[in-house]
Amino acid sequence: MIRMIVSDIDGTLIPLGGSVHPDTVDAIRRAVDRGVMFVLASGRTFLNAAAAASGIGIDCPIISANGGRADAGTQESPIYEDRMDEALAARVCESLIAEGCFMTSYVGTRVYTLPESNGYGSTCQRVSEAKPGRSFARQLDREGMRAEGVKGPYKFEAYSDDAELLSRLRVRFDAWGLSVSSAFPYNLEILPPGGGKGKAVSCLAKKFGIAREEIMTLGDGSNDIGLLSASGWPVAMGNAVESLKAIASAVAPRCEENGAAWAIRKYALGEES
Repeated sequence: MIRMIVSDIDGTLIPLGGSVHPDTVDAIRRAVDRGVMFVLASGRTFLNAAAAASGIGIDCPIISANGGRADAGTQESPIYEDRMDEALAARVCESLIAEGCFMTSYVGTRVYTLPESNGYGSTCQRVSEAKPGRSFARQLDREGMRAEGVKGPYKFEAYSDDAELLSRLRVRFDAWGLSVSSAFPYNLEILPPGGGKGKAVSCLAKKFGIAREEIMTLGDGSNDIGLLSASGWPVAMGNAVESLKAIASAVAPRCEENGAAWAIRKYALGEES
C-alpha cells in the first residue's frame, strides 16, 4: 500500500515551459483525499516549489534545493536542512569563479547568482530559476558571492554549454567528496557530501512513520536517482534519462503525456490507466 508519493516537479509534473495538466492535478487531489501524503521534491528554491504546490491547490511538504531542505508545508516551516560547511563552500565558490561559470548558490529561501560569461547560453538562461525580478533571486558580484553565497548553502549550481568544462568540474567535485548531479545536460548541482533528495525523503518518512516500501517516487533527471532509490515504488518518466530508467520499477508515459497522472492512478489509486 502506498502511503506517500514524492514527485519531482520539472520534467515530471510540469513539462518545460508548460504547467501541471488538469488530469495530473485530479490524480494528486484524489490520492490526497484517500489519505496519501503527497510531497514535492525539487531542485527549485523553497518559494518557487511552494508556488507549484499552490498551483495544484494543495498544501503539502516540500523538499527544495535538490534535497537541501524540507518544509512541512507551503508556509515556511523547515523541518530538515542539509547545509554545506562554509569552508568547503568557499572552495567550491572559488573553483567556479576561476572557471568563469554562471553560478547560483541556494541559501535559505534565496538564490544568489554570479552572472559570469563562460558558456552561459540562451538554453541555460531559460531553465535557471534565478531570473531578474523574482523576489527570491539576487544578483551578486564576485565579492558579494564570496561573502553571502558561502554561508551554509544547500547547493551550488554551475551552468554552461561547454560539456567538457562541466565534465572536468564533476570529476573535481567528486574527488572532494561532494554529491554532484545534473537536472539538465548543461548544469551541475553541487551538494554537501551524501546530500540529495533521497536523504530528505528518508528523513520525512522517518518523521511521519512511513516505511520505504510504502513510498512511491517519480522523477526524470539524474538528480532524481537518490529520490527513486529511497522508495519501494520508483517510477521514471518516459522522458527520463536512461540511468534513472535503469533503477525504476516502472516507466510511465512522458511528462507531456501526463505520465505522473498515469502512475498515481495505476499504483496509488489502483485504477487501470
